[in-house]
Amino acid sequence: MTIATIDFPDAKELLQNAGLQHVFLHGVTWKTYKQLAHDLEGERVYMTYADGTLEIMTTSQQHESGKSVLAFMLELYALEMDVPILRCGSMTCQREDLEEGFEPDACYYVKNERRIRGVKKLDFKKHPAPDLAVEIEISRRVSDRKAIYAAFGVPELWLYDNKTLQVLHLKAGAYVAATASKSFPDLPLKQFESFLAMRSEKSEHEVVKAFRDWLRKS
Repeated sequence: MTIATIDFPDAKELLQNAGLQHVFLHGVTWKTYKQLAHDLEGERVYMTYADGTLEIMTTSQQHESGKSVLAFMLELYALEMDVPILRCGSMTCQREDLEEGFEPDACYYVKNERRIRGVKKLDFKKHPAPDLAVEIEISRRVSDRKAIYAAFGVPELWLYDNKTLQVLHLKAGAYVAATASKSFPDLPLKQFESFLAMRSEKSEHEVVKAFRDWLRKS
């Protein structure tokens, strides 16, 4: 992976033309971060901002594949179990009062789905953070994303490295390991993880289909 520390004016050009995968910027103002987030909207990049530091990463096929299968299975579970959810994907979450921003790999409203339903523009100073955020940990990230999620008050965080699924709950301002999901308390996490592990031997279609068949029989 290529990592670079560069000046802001060159960031977009380098990302688009030089094939960089990882850019780390110091001394970035909130205004500059907002402008760059706007300029790079629609690009396949993830941005994390805190304390004047901006991290920009592109994603790999391995990363996107892991994310898509996990999200597909989770959303299928919600559908089969009749749990209303609001899928927010990799939406940008920003709070100027905290001067922090992030883009999860996937996020969902579950407990607060009805409260958020129909809201056209979220304001995280008055609206709750997503109930569940998902991070695919294939590439090393410099920024402390867990601290940023905690500052936003995201109650539950899933970390998946294409081998192991780790579920974390927010308690007293920090994340602790958990054996069950707050958002989906009846979801057997070990079985869910075992189906994810099948990706090394089976197609995504076969994995999701097997998971669906198992759900309907259990």
